[in-house]
Amino acid sequence: MASKASETDVLWDALGLDEVAEEALFGRASTFDFKEIDLALGDPIVVEALESARRAVDQPGGSIWDVPDGVQDIGDDTDKVDSVLAAAVAGIERQLREAEAQSVTEFVAKGPDIAELNDGMLECDKTLGGVESVLSSLSAKLSGLSGDIRRLENDAVTAAGEVEHRKAAEAHLSAFVDEIVVPPETVRHLVDGTVGQPEYEDHLRVLAKKVAFMGLSDTRRSRAYDEVRPIVRKLLTKAVEKVREYLVEKISLLRRPNTNVEIIKESVLQKHKYLFEFLHDYAPEGFKEVRTGYVATMSRLYLSLFRRYVFGLRSLVEEPLAPGGGLLASLEPANQAGALEGLFAAMGAPLKSPGEAVAPVARIFALGDRIDSLRQAGDPSIVLAVAVSNKQKIRYEAFHRSVGKMLLETCTAEHVFCAELFGEVPGRMFDDIFRGVVDFMLEEVIRAHISRTNDSIGVLLAMKINEAHREEMQSRRIGDLGDYFVKADIFLKPKFKEIFDANVRSVSSADINLLFKDPSTTAPHVIARKFAEFATSILSILAVSTAEADATLSEGLKRLRGEYQGLMNKLSSKYSKPKSRYIFLINNTDLVLSLFEEQKVKSE
Repeated sequence: MASKASETDVLWDALGLDEVAEEALFGRASTFDFKEIDLALGDPIVVEALESARRAVDQPGGSIWDVPDGVQDIGDDTDKVDSVLAAAVAGIERQLREAEAQSVTEFVAKGPDIAELNDGMLECDKTLGGVESVLSSLSAKLSGLSGDIRRLENDAVTAAGEVEHRKAAEAHLSAFVDEIVVPPETVRHLVDGTVGQPEYEDHLRVLAKKVAFMGLSDTRRSRAYDEVRPIVRKLLTKAVEKVREYLVEKISLLRRPNTNVEIIKESVLQKHKYLFEFLHDYAPEGFKEVRTGYVATMSRLYLSLFRRYVFGLRSLVEEPLAPGGGLLASLEPANQAGALEGLFAAMGAPLKSPGEAVAPVARIFALGDRIDSLRQAGDPSIVLAVAVSNKQKIRYEAFHRSVGKMLLETCTAEHVFCAELFGEVPGRMFDDIFRGVVDFMLEEVIRAHISRTNDSIGVLLAMKINEAHREEMQSRRIGDLGDYFVKADIFLKPKFKEIFDANVRSVSSADINLLFKDPSTTAPHVIARKFAEFATSILSILAVSTAEADATLSEGLKRLRGEYQGLMNKLSSKYSKPKSRYIFLINNTDLVLSLFEEQKVKSE
């Protein structure tokens, strides 16, 4: 059987269609696309004929020239085959010609519509061309507008920046004018106003700001500077003079008799603290003058107050010992004849308990309530008027504590006041104000007392009170009294050592023949009572004191104990009977230990 391509050629040659129609029907495919033929010709008859041919071709191994069903029965009769085939071909050709003719007729009938469609399409092309031109023109214009918009945007940004710069310049100029111009109200208050009024200080602050502004380099380069500067200087000079006169006048009030110094300092000077600051900043010489006047006034005032207080309180001091007395093994003279007899009688008097009364000579070493001065070292000072009114009698250590406490409180208050008012930690100011007071205290409170006393307990208490006051000032972080405490120790410590060593020597060099008169009694000796009182007093003071233990004092106590034990052994040797000797030693030792236990002190 011939190939499908050759059959197609024969078919189209028979139909008389050109190659364009063939391409439209078959394309480049090896099979028919009869839907495209239907779309191309639109003839139902052609469609039906072509559909029959398609079905024959679509059969496996089929062909358009295949013999229809029933034709196979013809057999090998060639003539019948030819006639059948010829009839089939003739039918097909007829149908095709009819279809072609009908198609041509319809095509011709549709010609005007196609021409009209063609004209419409040409008109559309022309219209679209015009639209394209318009759009191209619009695109060009939009491109130009985009450039204009960007240019306007840049101009707007530039204008906004210029506006900001103009506002900043306006604000700067406005601030400059406000700062450099002195308000008339300020001029009127500073020239005609009264110093000390709140509004006066407010206008002083305004003037201070103007002066500070005039010192700026930008201000000095302006034309207004030369015009305003003389006015500000004159105004500043006037204000400084009025402030200086006001402060000098108020400080002079402190020198008036019966003036309450604290009220003047708090309600006048401290209240107007800014006046001192203003004077310090803009008139250093005037500030120095005011400061010098204050120092001179307060130094004289404090010295006068302390002299009055010290002399008044010292008249209440009760001295426990007469000059030259107060040693452990000394025999103080009494009323001529019989004095030693009374003393020896006291020595030999039986003592049943440590608390039982003994001769006053033994009690001079007792501590008693004298320790309260050390325990109450931080308590307020004694009020002189009350003490005088009550005819109160005090010991030296209470006097030393009270005066020292007053010095501490006065120094602290003045330290805080000067630091706040004069804007400095008053190092030199303290020396200038309190130099006379400190020298007076050292001379009249300490040196004058220790030069005439042998009261070792009072001196030791004064030493420990001095240490407590030093610790209190250190806790306040005020070191202004450091030199005073050092100089006080220089006076007190050697004096105590002197008295302590004198007591040790009195024991070591005691004449046992004078001390031992009655071999018939083995009662505790008065020296044992003295030693017990003296040792417990020192140990009690050391126990209360918060300062570090003094190694020198501890060694001195050991040395005193050794000398005392030696003296007791010597006195016991005066007894002829060993039993009496032992009883004497036991009684004296029991006295000492009982007193230690009573006072709750410990010793090595």
